[in-house]
Amino acid sequence: MAGDLHTHSTCSDGSVPIHRLPLMAARLGLSALALSDHDTTLSAQYAYDHPVQDGVLLIPAAELTGYDFQRSHRVHLLTFWPDLDCPALRRHCDIMRQRRNECALQSCREIEALYPQFRAEQALEYAQDSGVLFKSGIMQALQQLGLCDGIYTGLYHELFGWEPRGKCLHSPTYPPVREVLATAKAAGAVVVFAHPTVYKSMPLLRELVAEGAIDGIEVHHPRNSPEDMAECAELCKKHDLIVTGGSDFHGANHGKPHPVGACVTEDDQIARKICEIADVDSYRTEGFVLEGGSIHVDGEGTVLTTEMCLLSEGRNPDMDRGAIERMLCDYLGCEKVLWLRDGIDPEETNGHIDDVACFIRPGEVACIWTDDPQNPFYQPARDAYDTLSQATDAKGRKLKVHKLCLTQQPCLLQGAATIDAVEGTIPREDGEVAIASYMNFLIVNGGVILPQYGDANDALAVQQVQAMFPDRRVVGVQTREVAFGGGNIHCITQQQPAPQHR
Repeated sequence: MAGDLHTHSTCSDGSVPIHRLPLMAARLGLSALALSDHDTTLSAQYAYDHPVQDGVLLIPAAELTGYDFQRSHRVHLLTFWPDLDCPALRRHCDIMRQRRNECALQSCREIEALYPQFRAEQALEYAQDSGVLFKSGIMQALQQLGLCDGIYTGLYHELFGWEPRGKCLHSPTYPPVREVLATAKAAGAVVVFAHPTVYKSMPLLRELVAEGAIDGIEVHHPRNSPEDMAECAELCKKHDLIVTGGSDFHGANHGKPHPVGACVTEDDQIARKICEIADVDSYRTEGFVLEGGSIHVDGEGTVLTTEMCLLSEGRNPDMDRGAIERMLCDYLGCEKVLWLRDGIDPEETNGHIDDVACFIRPGEVACIWTDDPQNPFYQPARDAYDTLSQATDAKGRKLKVHKLCLTQQPCLLQGAATIDAVEGTIPREDGEVAIASYMNFLIVNGGVILPQYGDANDALAVQQVQAMFPDRRVVGVQTREVAFGGGNIHCITQQQPAPQHR
């Protein structure tokens, strides 16, 4: 999974409304999307208001424009997680909005003289979301009048070109790049130097890296040259900078198509920066294959997992059981690993623990259970219960084991043809058994979100989990479609144990 950390919407000069972007990312299997419109806080505000949409983490951002007066070119700085109440940031956006509109309206007056059928009011219709009239909006109005057959055609270069200079081009005065950097830092933002190839910015980039002025570089961008990408990657490695990638998506408002996901940022880069912002330590376990659903912890030194998962062939072939235990204990600060033999999804997850058992609280666990020997999960459930009933945790306590029912009837996949296939996943077929476990619930502040499948045992599952968590509200949510795709509520989230104050 990965994220596209550079996109634009109608909040600036993109053609697609901002609320449509997350679904585009979700259909590509992206886990994160940065909404980074030009010199505005609108897209960042949307991301703060909608932290997750369509299953995609939305990262608040803005692409701020500065100017390198020494070399006479623009500079774009991607600023992530900015403080939107920062006076310097608000002032920058207000100034740029005013300057852009003044230039655009002057261009419109000159275009009216060239084309009597054109009026500035027509172009302003394309600025309703952003409050800023960009050149792309003017071109959309001209296209609507039949005066050109696209935005970035010959007419665009005639009106707004740089070399030779367009007859109606008026460019706003941009603030010095170091002033923009100071603004971004005042807003507490993570600053990434955007697409250094686009404005031939490599000399400036080298200076800023040497000064320690930026946090990362947009290494992966559709218009970065291979040579610049290689140097940028090396600079990031040498100076411990974040490597990001983004499509610079503008929809139809771009000379060349750059679809969402054309360039991406790997998840570990996103996670690393989120941890830094939250002032939380992060660790990278090179060569150790582990997902969140493969472990449960009790917050007091005990880890719960399955042999089927962590000892599966091809997962960690150079590590035996003892080495895996040491790795888990070292990185999780734990003292004891409890091993169940089997999970119930041997194929896609190698048997994740979160379908079989979990900690309710220190000293107590829940375990799947059925009395029906015909249930496909009968034996794994019985084995897990027997193991846990005899186990003690890191504190030497004998575990109290709660039984949680399975569905009465197998959850059979329906509508396989409607599931968006993602490369590397196992194809789905109608009639196959979906991994539908009530155990795959999410514990949140004050509540528990519990899968429901339209099965006769749905209500019983709610009742049993409510008894396990008397101080929390248990809410059932229909998740058959999630199970059809693979996984469930806990698989696509992850609870965070409360810290222990000692």
